[in-house]
Amino acid sequence: MLQRTHGAAGVLAAEWVLHHYDVPLLSWETAGALLVGRFAGPLADIDKPGSVMAKLFFPLSSLLRLLQIHHRTLTHSIAFMALIAMAAVPIPRSITGRSSWPTPPIR
Repeated sequence: MLQRTHGAAGVLAAEWVLHHYDVPLLSWETAGALLVGRFAGPLADIDKPGSVMAKLFFPLSSLLRLLQIHHRTLTHSIAFMALIAMAAVPIPRSITGRSSWPTPPIR
């Protein structure tokens, strides 16, 4: 996939989440989510030498190269997606004492 295809996939994923939580289309939350999706989509190409993400995250890209992780292996796997999802999940309320994740509406 090209960078623009990865970016489009990130935007579609962000749109799905926004739709799931009934976030209004014209809001700052939507704009932020779409920007994050557009930026996070091409992150799978961090292991491709010369890609934009490899240049932006040079230390991590170099580490992947040193570990001999080639393009379309680890970063294009379900395990990597699960790792990113776990890193993106907010800290639970039981630890922080406050809610950091919107609750889905009851339908």
